[in-house]
Amino acid sequence: MSVFLLAVLASVVGAQAETKGEMQKQRPAILLELFTSEGCSSCPPADALLPSYEKLGNGDSEVIVLSEHVDYWDYLGWKDPSSKPLFSARQSAYCRQMGLSSCYTPQLVVNGEFECNGASAGAVKQLVERAKQRRDSVSLDVQAHQSENKTDFVAAIGPSSGRHSDSGELYVAVVADKVSSQVRSGENSGRDLVHHAVVLSLRKLAKIPLSSGGSCKFSLNLSGGQYLVSFVQDADSGHILGATSYRR
Repeated sequence: MSVFLLAVLASVVGAQAETKGEMQKQRPAILLELFTSEGCSSCPPADALLPSYEKLGNGDSEVIVLSEHVDYWDYLGWKDPSSKPLFSARQSAYCRQMGLSSCYTPQLVVNGEFECNGASAGAVKQLVERAKQRRDSVSLDVQAHQSENKTDFVAAIGPSSGRHSDSGELYVAVVADKVSSQVRSGENSGRDLVHHAVVLSLRKLAKIPLSSGGSCKFSLNLSGGQYLVSFVQDADSGHILGATSYRR
């Protein structure tokens, strides 16, 4: 499954810019990031639970999940085909921001602020309920125009509410469901694993002034079964301030 980022216009313009195309407005979203690995015997239960966490939203909020495969277990004899150093570095940044002495798998991070074992459904539910009470957020809408070979997007970010820095970062992730793997060695040797919401690529597109908001244009080629998740992250605290998904 290959993905190509065709073009990015990283300049930020007014959030009220008018555009044409298909608008996908989302409810306020909570982003769950599961840091996992096929080289970790404790991870398959968390991988299996991940789709169920999407149901923790309600009429006023949406839960979006991502599976980010780290590479630091690859040395155990099995290289996870979905693993990337980028995800290990992202997890390490979260652990530093939260004051943790070390990272682990399967670690689930809620809105860049809270963390727990991703296999603990009760703990995840509690953290999602905590995240629903937060008031520091931005609106994030994604508008799409489909052409034959690619999709042109405009991500519109509204001014922030709540207290945080004024430095926001817009990220876009290309995601795939039902990514299967036959593990032939390592701690999960002999297991056939299926993963949900696997991040294939993650890119930072633009810096956004949170006090005023803005918009960012980019184009993307999505292959069959792939979809888009975009989110705004506070550059200082790492907190996720807004998120949305787009499916063709």
